[in-house]
Amino acid sequence: MKVLITGINGFIGAATARAFVEAGHEVAGMVRPTSDLRRISQIRDKISLIEGDLMSLPAAAIRDFKPELCVHHAWYAEPGKYPHAIENLESLHGTADLVLALGGSGCGRFAGIGTCFEYDFDRGWLREDSPVKPATLYAAAKAAMCTMLPKLGEKAGIATTWIRLFYQYGPREDTRRLVPAVIRAMLRGEKVDTTLGEQVRDFLHVEDVGTGILHASSLDGIVNVGSGVPVTVRKIVETIGNKLGRLELANFGARPYNPTDPPFVVANSTRLKTETSWQPRYDLESGLAQTIEWWESEALSSRS
Repeated sequence: MKVLITGINGFIGAATARAFVEAGHEVAGMVRPTSDLRRISQIRDKISLIEGDLMSLPAAAIRDFKPELCVHHAWYAEPGKYPHAIENLESLHGTADLVLALGGSGCGRFAGIGTCFEYDFDRGWLREDSPVKPATLYAAAKAAMCTMLPKLGEKAGIATTWIRLFYQYGPREDTRRLVPAVIRAMLRGEKVDTTLGEQVRDFLHVEDVGTGILHASSLDGIVNVGSGVPVTVRKIVETIGNKLGRLELANFGARPYNPTDPPFVVANSTRLKTETSWQPRYDLESGLAQTIEWWESEALSSRS
């Protein structure tokens, strides 16, 4: 199958590309001319690239590639800025244009990437039919696209999937995120100031997120991609500390809780697990061990 992946150079987009390549599909990625391609360096010779973005769609190149499926990751995602950025509206508009352009190219299916932050977190375990209650412009724009997508698909003559992701970790993650920040600080022998860490989350290794997206993209409607296994932030930090032998560097309770931070965010991933053959490769212990090993290797290479 010919698969177009937007945002292919991102943390999750690259993992999605690796999953499709390993499954034997022909992959093209849409990237800006200035994109950092390090995350896809290992598969660069196995994929083709199309230059463009949501604001200037390379419609002719998309038609020439003739994708049968598009997995759409591209969205404004500047860390620290994206939750409330007006650019989310541009991403929303650009996504709608992309669906219509894909319909014109003969593409049969569009799989958009949503977020667990669309949901109402007061509802506990989150199923695909749980109510939405977005608290940021980012989440609201994603929820709006989820609502619009079936009708856009009808207009374009294309089947649609909306994949809601939860929390991810793994090699090549942005260093400002929880797991790499804790690992890198402990490798340097620095104290790690955290909250008490009682927040419950759903963390899934990025490789499993990639294969989850691969499987979910064959389904219609909304699909959660998450582990379905609740874990506290404290447990994650403790696991990293124990594996590095530096748990004493964890300073629990040094930071206050964010009053807007939800206490419980966990996926009900029954649909993905029962309607496809997807199974995660990693549990938390093995996934964090693999991630730590990668960051240790990165630390050694940066000193050589």
